[in-house]
Amino acid sequence: MSAFALCVHSECGSHGRAAFAICANCGRASEVHDPALERVLRRIARRQGFRTKSATVELSGLCEACAHR
Repeated sequence: MSAFALCVHSECGSHGRAAFAICANCGRASEVHDPALERVLRRIARRQGFRTKSATVELSGLCEACAHR
């Protein structure tokens, strides 16, 4: 989607890479931070000889509410 989502964390920008789970039905977006994601993205970049400045992962699907309708 390459959509814009506002970070609501007070320490925005200091908690690593973000993943956004975006519901294809209602448009709800959830921001997710996971140290494992940070490590995987760093490893992928390193294998490519690439130095990452930032990374955003978008997960597209259905949120829990829409999935149970």
